[in-house]
Amino acid sequence: MVFFFFVLLFGCEKEAIVQPKYYPFIQIEKIVVKDNKGVNLSGTIVQPGISPITEAGFVISLSGRPTLNDRKAVAENDINGDKISCQVSNDLLADTTYYVRAYVKTDSLLIYSAQRSFFSKGCLPPEIKKVAPMRATAGSSVTIIGNNFGATLESNTVYFGNRKAKVVKATQDSLVVMCPDTEESVSLPISLEVANSKIKYAREFELTNPWIRNKDFVSNDRIFCSSCVVGDYGYTTLGKVDGHDIYSAKTMWQFSSQTKEWVIKKEFPAQERGHALNVTYNGKIYLGMGVNDDLIKKYNDLWSYNPKTDEWERKADFPGETNMMWPIGFTLNNKVYVFVRPIFSESEIWTYDPIQDQWEKQAFYPNWSVKMDANLKWAETYNGKGYCISNNEIWEFDPSDNQFALIKKFNDIYYADDFFHIDGIFYIHYGNKLKIFELKTGYTGTISCPLGSFSDILFQFSDRVFMSETYTKTFWEFDPEQ
Repeated sequence: MVFFFFVLLFGCEKEAIVQPKYYPFIQIEKIVVKDNKGVNLSGTIVQPGISPITEAGFVISLSGRPTLNDRKAVAENDINGDKISCQVSNDLLADTTYYVRAYVKTDSLLIYSAQRSFFSKGCLPPEIKKVAPMRATAGSSVTIIGNNFGATLESNTVYFGNRKAKVVKATQDSLVVMCPDTEESVSLPISLEVANSKIKYAREFELTNPWIRNKDFVSNDRIFCSSCVVGDYGYTTLGKVDGHDIYSAKTMWQFSSQTKEWVIKKEFPAQERGHALNVTYNGKIYLGMGVNDDLIKKYNDLWSYNPKTDEWERKADFPGETNMMWPIGFTLNNKVYVFVRPIFSESEIWTYDPIQDQWEKQAFYPNWSVKMDANLKWAETYNGKGYCISNNEIWEFDPSDNQFALIKKFNDIYYADDFFHIDGIFYIHYGNKLKIFELKTGYTGTISCPLGSFSDILFQFSDRVFMSETYTKTFWEFDPEQ
């Protein structure tokens, strides 16, 4: 007997009729529907073919011709034999017709059986055994452990109180959800609905608001200022004040993250400016370069500020072209990396050695998708690399070869106002929202932000961030653990 069946070649959409002698062939043997307990599926690998089988199971959908893009149930027994079986006890609506096909995979082939259908009589209800953590801020991820969860993101509906949470990952026994927004810290029950079956977790969850309104900035509101952190203190200077069009600020302000108080320090000793380079190294602040009011004059001077002595010191001038725009930088491997974009020429990387007080131009072979302009913003370094955002893309800089790599693109962000990170979690402020991106897991979330536009004073400490809103004195604290 010769069987004819469809084979899908990986990477190719064309279907071909082939001889079963060389390819595996699978068929559904039995479908047993159980009252309120799901369905048992069994199949037979009629012809194993000549290539090792790597996976076998069943695919299920509400419409005809289900594929691996629909619900997948992998065989529970050893696929080295000729029989496969699987019990599907979750996420099946009662009194509903489902379509099912068996499938088998090799390294290069994906083969489906003929389609069959069954009339579901329901399934086991979901069960929540554990929620971790039991306290988290809006926008952060929470894991729900249990049984009989929905097989897809859409088939699980999770609520914190009456606030719907976004499900970002789903398996039969685990869900990862994003905490919904909240304007205040509240205790709420967690509920889950799967296949019209609703349950509520026994314990209440503490949902916290990460934003805290601090006392207003004590001086005039400002824009395009320079801010950085040394120890428990934040420092800010330069920029425009009171909505004026000229750079007039030179006063250095010190902010204590412990007492939340402001103190005036010795003012910047050189010309007022904006878009200046500001980085820290070994407890000192390095500030300089930048542009004047009409963006025509560019400065090449560099100064260091010692918070312990409250003194400024002139350092070696930047030796590159003086027509560069918006220098940005960060400290890595005992050096200050400075990125500049000269007008009408290619971007450049320079390193500054604070100990030797010397500049050195670096070989730079960038991906030109990284736009070296005012839209490029840097976060602190993390795990030996630098990270920046250009409009809506996060890029990673590797100092070993001076190369950029695209890490993440956000299609719902047009322009990033601010960018910072806390312990490997990156935050992008855009408009009145804050995007959350976990570098390790790839998790993304979005919460509201009380700042309507980009901040000018931004102090990034190890566990929290302080931000002021443009053209106002309002000052906010963001604490993801509060």
